[in-house]
Amino acid sequence: MTNGEVKAGPIGIEYMITQLATASPAQRKVLHTLTDIGREATVVEIADHLGIHKNSVRETLVPLVEQGLVVRRTHNPEGRGRPAMYYEIAVIGDAARLQRQSSELLLAAASAMAQTSDGGEKLADIMGRNWGQQYVDLIRSSGALDAARDDEEALLSLLRVFLSTRGFRAINAEDGGLSIQSCPYLNMGNDKIQSIVCRMHGAAIRQIVEELSDGGMSMTLVPFGDSCGCQVFFEDIPVRKASGE
Repeated sequence: MTNGEVKAGPIGIEYMITQLATASPAQRKVLHTLTDIGREATVVEIADHLGIHKNSVRETLVPLVEQGLVVRRTHNPEGRGRPAMYYEIAVIGDAARLQRQSSELLLAAASAMAQTSDGGEKLADIMGRNWGQQYVDLIRSSGALDAARDDEEALLSLLRVFLSTRGFRAINAEDGGLSIQSCPYLNMGNDKIQSIVCRMHGAAIRQIVEELSDGGMSMTLVPFGDSCGCQVFFEDIPVRKASGE
């Protein structure tokens, strides 16, 4: 039973972008942990996942709740005892609409691309890049672009927002990349159409990473790269020296 809730309303994606770009590393880690858990969790659960003291988690949660990025709920115990506090990542109000629009558009576009002479590969790359650029433009209009370019963790957080608002469940991998463990676009049409959809997603993510890193990073998407799903690997782009240097 729940008898108390703080900041329960959905938030806009622009607000989430702005707050994530300026959040502290500790705040981002707590947000990522709540996303990875995938449900409401207690301070003790969050602390166990992060391997830190619960008091540190409590201190980090206070501004996140105040900013509306995290929802706090109070659950009454079944019997005696004090009410328990549970925390959950805030709902992005645009997420359901974005996912629905993405699914409808992707299926229609991929079906048309599959009929082209090259199997849709070139168009999939162009469309994916444009799709990713739209998100970059949103970050720019939110005033968060410079923060993302100065902080690799901010870049990763903003990329996770892009994926989560489109129905993916992406968690940080041990190698520094991302593991996409839930994809809402699986079994979308035949194998050819599915391949085009994956290619568009890869191009979109690549555009976001390259733009947010100001050309300093790129990525590789490996569809079904492990038993859990797809994998995203990041790589630094060497700086090219001008001739004569």
